Amino acid sequence: TIGRELQVGTILQGSVRKVGNNVRISAQLIDVASQGHLWSEDYDRELTGVFEIQRDMAIRVAQQLKIQMTAGEKRRIDEPRTGNLEAYTLYLRGRSFRNKWTEEGLRKAIAYFEQAIDRDSNYALAYAGMADAYLLLPFVAATTRPMEVYPHVMSAVEQALQHGGSFAAVHTTTASAKLWYAWDWPGAEYSFKQALDLSPNDAAAHRRYAWYLLIMGRLDDAIVVMKRAQELNPLSPAIGKNMGQVFYFARQYDRAIAQFRSTIEMDPTFRTAYSGLVYAYLQKGMYAEALDVCQEMLKHWGRDPQILWDLGYASAVSGKHDQARHVLAELHERAQQTYVKPLASAWILIGLGAQDLAFTWLDQAYTEHDPYLTLLNADPVYDSLRADPRFTTLLKKVGLGQ
Repeated sequence: TIGRELQVGTILQGSVRKVGNNVRISAQLIDVASQGHLWSEDYDRELTGVFEIQRDMAIRVAQQLKIQMTAGEKRRIDEPRTGNLEAYTLYLRGRSFRNKWTEEGLRKAIAYFEQAIDRDSNYALAYAGMADAYLLLPFVAATTRPMEVYPHVMSAVEQALQHGGSFAAVHTTTASAKLWYAWDWPGAEYSFKQALDLSPNDAAAHRRYAWYLLIMGRLDDAIVVMKRAQELNPLSPAIGKNMGQVFYFARQYDRAIAQFRSTIEMDPTFRTAYSGLVYAYLQKGMYAEALDVCQEMLKHWGRDPQILWDLGYASAVSGKHDQARHVLAELHERAQQTYVKPLASAWILIGLGAQDLAFTWLDQAYTEHDPYLTLLNADPVYDSLRADPRFTTLLKKVGLGQ
């Protein structure tokens, strides 16, 4: 069943049992078609031997699959990520929280990555993880000011490159920083290609590269690359949601809706998939359905500014202008106590047809270097503004106009 769902021919199955300072790791390489074991091994070691076990397992599996490893692949297996078991454990905890795609999860992830770096100041992947978590904060938290987190991103990226330039994850994060923060399009593409050269089957690198292609207007290529990411990791809610977003930006709304629904079915707690569904419904003119999803988000997550953003825009586009204005006023009131993204106001005003006021807030978003502005060319939300010379000027300032 697992092999069929993952669309793979072999599965590496294992278990870990820890007693005191000792660990027993059992691993089996299973052929999906025959259900037969191609290789199995039990490892009884002290915890400090975990890194040797990882290296041995990688080599044994490659041998059984008759894979001819390149010199670069062998070097990456031999190159230590860290020799500090406590740092490694903290790094794994950081990865776990980062993958929750919530503000709370990302902030916990940053704390764990910082602790890992305290134990090993040369730990490249911990620096990359910390940079990545900071990068994602403005995307999932409407109360996070981009210019507050991005200096942390660039500092961590520099350390990651210094200590681990041979790791694909480091180059993927570097490319993402160039894409969303520096708005350095050639630099971003170069770093993405470095990551994919180092690890051609890295789903995360494909997923992020698809965003670059999307921003550059290469929609067909973006779909192909995101589909490859989904093939490599078919059970990832994050990739499923991103696949829906790519379809949405390509104006393939039915496919977007189906993908968002599939992602929610896979993980009913994945909030950003609900948000994507709202906008796909709106583009289809399915206003009641979009507002129903907004109400569902409010029920589960409360009046979070990110959800209010979606509700305000959906209300405006659906013709419920009084409700949209009420939400806009609530966001402005919130902004007296905490940061709220200018784009939230801009989008609601776009939905209300108040273009002059919308451009005021878009200019503020540019001043604050909001990463969502990288999607100016792609997002259907801006279609009503494209003929306005002020929009052309904004595109040029972001580096996306001619």
